[in-house]
Amino acid sequence: MHEHACVIDRCIGDYLYTEPELSKVNTSFAHPITAAAILTTFGALAAPAQADWFKISLSPSFQGYSYVSGGNSMKLTGRIQAGAFEHAAYWHMTSSSFQLTDLAPPGSSFSAAHDNDSTMQVGRVTFGGPSQAAMWTGTAASYVSMNPASATASEIFATRDGLQAGSATVSSVTQASLWSGTAASWQSLHPAGAGASVAYATQGITQVGIATFAGVQHAGKWSSSPASWQSLHPSGATASQAQAIDGTTIGGWARYGSNNNAAIWDSSGNMTNLHDPAFTSSSVEDMSGGYQVGIVRNGSLTYASIWKGTAASRFDLHSTLGSAFTQSAASAVWIEDNTLYVAGSAYNQSQSRYVAMMWWMPLPCPSDFDGSGFVDIEDYTAFVAAFEAGTDDADFDESGFVDIDDFTSFVAAFESGC
Repeated sequence: MHEHACVIDRCIGDYLYTEPELSKVNTSFAHPITAAAILTTFGALAAPAQADWFKISLSPSFQGYSYVSGGNSMKLTGRIQAGAFEHAAYWHMTSSSFQLTDLAPPGSSFSAAHDNDSTMQVGRVTFGGPSQAAMWTGTAASYVSMNPASATASEIFATRDGLQAGSATVSSVTQASLWSGTAASWQSLHPAGAGASVAYATQGITQVGIATFAGVQHAGKWSSSPASWQSLHPSGATASQAQAIDGTTIGGWARYGSNNNAAIWDSSGNMTNLHDPAFTSSSVEDMSGGYQVGIVRNGSLTYASIWKGTAASRFDLHSTLGSAFTQSAASAVWIEDNTLYVAGSAYNQSQSRYVAMMWWMPLPCPSDFDGSGFVDIEDYTAFVAAFEAGTDDADFDESGFVDIDDFTSFVAAFESGC
């Protein structure tokens, strides 16, 4: 990927993949989250939910710019300004503070962390030459090069379920790549006949990304082998990219004319266009729990957004930030303790810097069917009545139909409480 002057590492899906441009002091400190630091916004979220959004900047006042690229379960990865250099960074959140750790290895000239799981952070590091795929376990001293022995450059974009997805340049060809925790475990996912390929996300045995054929970039997926490649490229699109996965749903964008349209694909490869025609382009950057986050763009300005499966469900997260912020991007989403979290970055015009941001809101308890604030037998009775009547609110799994699957889903939620 060429680096552009944009909000996050992948330039929020607004540029085609061409050729990879894989071309200090290490600190860790805690920063308190106080009531004064949390800004409360009462934004009407017609979809995906009605709730109050809270938000907080994750950039200490003495830090330069900072970006969040990925994360989950209250752990985030990205990069920060450290003097004249950009350093990989790792945020570890608690209910009262966040700890920001500089992951840049000594002697590196550039580093960026793109994603993390519960124990590992991944990205790339440069020591004055081509970038090398990188892995950390919470400190700069834990840095390990994941660059394959046969590669001249490499980068890891995602890690989940013990696997890491990214790309490596081998014999001058950029190849979608898969690792399982060591540089020696590297394997190419490069499809036969492709000019170049990159894997941007992985979950279970599935990886998603892009491959170019006859100069056209195709979104696609793998099942951990080159031969398993399946194109998701929609008819009529001039380019497409898959860069997020949530169960059997894949997210990214499809380009029509010169504009990217945020999109999701189901398990059969059917695409749903999430684009809002009021904007010039859009992209899905991450997904979890049925939610999608990313950006919409007008001209050079981007705005953090969240969807829940349809174009009409888009909510403008940027609108919660206030007049000091002129653009933003959402790059990570997850659900924990019945709370929806989104992380990304925003440009604070008054400070002339990008700052890492986190938004969150409590989700309604699905098994509190009568909305009383408690899960009890009255919820069960109310759901049974709605189910027998076949009313829309009995469509518990949101499939569009009221059937036995809704009853089974409600019982499971009821038994687990909130």
